[in-house]
Amino acid sequence: MNPFEFFPYEVLIHIFSYLTIQDIASASRVNKIWYEFCKDESLWRNKTIVGPLKKLIARTTLTKPINLELQNSGTVLFNSNESISILNSNEISINNNNNNNHNNHNNNHNNNNLKKELNENAENFKVETYTESSMLPDSLVGTTWRDFYRKQHLLFSNWQTKRCKQVVLSGHTRDVNIVKFNEKIVVSISDDRNVKLWDKKGSLLATLNGHTATVETMHLLGDRTATAGGDNKIIEWDLEKQTCSRSVNVSNHGIVRCLSYIQLNSSDGLNQFDLNRVITSHSNGFMKLWDLRQNKETKPIFQVRNHSAEVFSFVANDPYIISSSFDGSIILWDMRKQEIVNNLFKSVSPITSLGMNSFALYFCNTKGEVGKITNPLSNNCTIEVNQVEQQATNEGYYWDAPNSLWSIYADDLKCVTGSINGRVHLVDVETLNVITSYQFHKHRIWGLCCDDTILSVGSGKNGYLLQFDPDNSLETFQDCQIDNEIKDNNETESETENETESETENDCAIN
Repeated sequence: MNPFEFFPYEVLIHIFSYLTIQDIASASRVNKIWYEFCKDESLWRNKTIVGPLKKLIARTTLTKPINLELQNSGTVLFNSNESISILNSNEISINNNNNNNHNNHNNNHNNNNLKKELNENAENFKVETYTESSMLPDSLVGTTWRDFYRKQHLLFSNWQTKRCKQVVLSGHTRDVNIVKFNEKIVVSISDDRNVKLWDKKGSLLATLNGHTATVETMHLLGDRTATAGGDNKIIEWDLEKQTCSRSVNVSNHGIVRCLSYIQLNSSDGLNQFDLNRVITSHSNGFMKLWDLRQNKETKPIFQVRNHSAEVFSFVANDPYIISSSFDGSIILWDMRKQEIVNNLFKSVSPITSLGMNSFALYFCNTKGEVGKITNPLSNNCTIEVNQVEQQATNEGYYWDAPNSLWSIYADDLKCVTGSINGRVHLVDVETLNVITSYQFHKHRIWGLCCDDTILSVGSGKNGYLLQFDPDNSLETFQDCQIDNEIKDNNETESETENETESETENDCAIN
C-alpha cells in the first residue's frame, strides 16, 4: 500500500515529523516519490525549530527559508522594565566575591558620582558606542531548512568528534593567558607583557608593547581592544593602526583580573557597548568603573566591594552585574542603585569563571565542578552542580588545586570549560555531563573564547585556534589529534627575561 494514495499530504508531514533523522534518511531510499517527499521544507523546518536549534531561530523573524538571518547565541538579561538585551557570550568575563557588602561611608561620594553620571539626561549624556554583528557565519546559513539543519548537525558533530582544523599561534615567550578573535583578527595576551595580533591562519601581524607587567585580561570589540593586568594600567589599542589610542593609570588599586566595556540595553537585541567606560575587577576584591577619556591617572567613577576576596570574573550589562569571587560566592547586584539584588550561590570552593546563555548562568570552581543557575534574574532560580574533573583528595591552595577548572563559556548549544591540567571539556548544557575532552599542554587554561565555529585557547606559551567549520571539515579537515600532549615548540627556548620594570612610564609602541 502506498501511503501517498490514501493520506493527505499534511497528514503525512505530521506523521513523518515523529521520525528521527536516521529514519527519514532510510525512508528517502524507498523510491523517488519518498525521496522527494523527505526533502519537503516543512518537514525539515519542524525538525529545526524544536530542541537546541530552536533558540537560534527564536531570535529573529523568519519569513523565508532562504538566506536565513539568524543571530548568534548570546545571553539574555532583563532590565527592570522587562525589556530584553543580548549579551555576547564570547565577551563574557566573570569574577567572584563574598556575600557581605563592604561598601562604607568613604565610598558614598564615588557612588553618588556614578548615579549622577549614569542618570544624566539623554541630550547631555553623549555615549560613543559599538554594535556587534549578530549574524551567523555564511558557512552556517543554508539556502533551505534542510541545508540549515544539515550544517548545524555537522557542526555540532564536529565539536563532539573533534573534527577540526588546528592553528597554532607560536611567538610568546611566557604563558598565554587569553586568545580572542573576531571576523577580522586574532589577539593574544601573555605574561611576557606583550599583546600580539594574528590572522586566522596563524601568521603574526604585529606585537604591541606598552605594558610593563603581565597582561591578564582584555575585551575585544571590532578594531579595538582594551587590555590590563599587573602594571596598574588600562590600555586601549587601535588594531588597524596598531598603536595605543588611550591609556589610563589605575595606580594603587590592585592587579586587574578582569575588564569589560559596559554593555548597554538595546531595544533591537544587538550587542551594544559604551566605548568610553570600562568596568574592572581587582585582586583586592573591588570592582570599579573608569572613564577612558581621562588619559592620565584618575579616580574611578565608582567603586564597590561586594566580595571578601578577589573578583576573577563578572558579567556586566547595564544596570545589572553578576560577579563571582574566590570567596565562593556569586552575587547579582544593581550597578545604578549600588545594591545587592540576590546572593545567587555560596560555596566553600573559589569560583573561577562564569558563562551565560539565554536561560542559565554557568560557573566553574577549583573543585573541578561545573554549575548551572537557571533563571538567575528571577526569585525562583534553580541550581545544579556536576563534577567534571576528577575530584582531588587534597584541594591544596586554590591557585594550584589539582583538577581545578579556570575558565568557562556557554551558549545555547554547548558549554566549554578549561582546567589547570590543560584539558578542555565540551559539556552538555542540560545535564552538565562531559561529551568529549581535548588535551593541550599540561598548563592551566586561563581563558578560552568560542563562537559557533571556532574555539580559541591559551595553553603554555602557545595559543590555539580550533576551527570546526562544517563545509571545510567535510572536504579537507582531518580528525584533530590533540588528545596526546602537544610538545611545546618553545620549551627549549631560553627564558632569560628581564623582570626589572622601568620606573618611568613607557610610551605605547609597536614592533
